[in-house]
Amino acid sequence: MDISGNFKIPLERIVYFIASVIPGAVAILIYQSVNKTTIQWLFNIGFWGYRTKLGLLIFAAFVIGHTMTNLVRAVIDDLAPILAEWVARIPWPTKASFEHEAAPWRSTEWRTAVKERLGPSAPQDLKLMTLEMMRKASSFATSLPPDQQASELSRIMQERTSSALNDMEWFNLYSHYHFQVTQLHEHASRDEITIFIRDGFTYNFLAAALYVLASAFVVPLARQWWCLLPATAWLLGFAFYMIAAARRAFANKWSTLHDQISYLSSGQI
Repeated sequence: MDISGNFKIPLERIVYFIASVIPGAVAILIYQSVNKTTIQWLFNIGFWGYRTKLGLLIFAAFVIGHTMTNLVRAVIDDLAPILAEWVARIPWPTKASFEHEAAPWRSTEWRTAVKERLGPSAPQDLKLMTLEMMRKASSFATSLPPDQQASELSRIMQERTSSALNDMEWFNLYSHYHFQVTQLHEHASRDEITIFIRDGFTYNFLAAALYVLASAFVVPLARQWWCLLPATAWLLGFAFYMIAAARRAFANKWSTLHDQISYLSSGQI
């Protein structure tokens, strides 16, 4: 199903608003289990018709649910940058740049694309002197005449330092474009209708799950397995999804190498 760009935002908002009834209905049902006269009082009002009462109940569920969802979304949006910064500092399986000779930011094709993109602003293209290379060079320097050893060892140390700093510059550029390409993929995936439906329901189901788990401490009905199981499953599913997204963004640096080359060669801003 093809949806024009002008219709994407309304569709997401419509699904988001309609789904707000879900956490609101959950909250009303849990409250009804504690105070059993709430809904009965509404339907006992004589001067309103059945449809009016049902409409008021749905509207109340919408208002309550929309408030809950906006609160949950606001908290997540506030925490997301903090968590992203924390995840970025995690020592993922990818080793430090100077510990391995093979790294995506040392790709000749990728560096060529960066130099064509940045021009004179691109870092100097130096080959990294690894620790193993430095040890071999230092071992060779010790075999030189004594009057040449100090200068040669100093030259090796300077080359090692400058190449490691240069390698870090390339690493930072690669991380920058890695994040950009990852974001582009996220935006491109939003062309799918299923993504809009998912975004519309995700926060509403999350708000409902959090409300059920919080209510379980004080409301006996919410402690039933058929309440706790779906709420816990949805919460864990959301957590695993966020962890997987973080790993895609920060851990597997090789995953965007070819996409970065295409992006840099295309001249996109």
